[in-house]
Amino acid sequence: MTLSDIGNLGEAISAIAVVASLVYLSIQIRQNTRQMRHSSDVSRLLLQENFVSGQQRWFQSLLENEEAYRIWRVGTTATQELEADDREKFGILLYSQMYRYQLMFQARSVEPLERARVIVQIDRLADMHAFRSWWRRQRDAFISDEGFVALVDARLAARAASVQA
Repeated sequence: MTLSDIGNLGEAISAIAVVASLVYLSIQIRQNTRQMRHSSDVSRLLLQENFVSGQQRWFQSLLENEEAYRIWRVGTTATQELEADDREKFGILLYSQMYRYQLMFQARSVEPLERARVIVQIDRLADMHAFRSWWRRQRDAFISDEGFVALVDARLAARAASVQA
């Protein structure tokens, strides 16, 4: 075997090693991509579960606190019957809900169904005079997310237009 033959053999072995490395690398990239997708799916599901369980805890806390439940019930049906202090408490309850909705809106990875649920909840609030009044006073508290404020403003405008029609 000549020195040239040994060189050619070395080049062939190098070429095989490069091809093997590229195959190994492509396998690793596919596995990493699958793992990242799975992690993303798990994160999205955890976010949705957190939202749903937070809503359930919030409503459960209303049921367990008679005063808070009374303020929420009267505030959502006949706000004018609330005393000034109770109106402030009602505003805090609204803020708590809207902050949760804002967090869900900000989570860009949220499924369209979850975002639709948030919009349904905002629409329910938008039907209440008390909410509309509260939103005019408190919307600046949410200006860190212009998209969310624009969404709420648009839902309020749509509700107002449907009432006038």
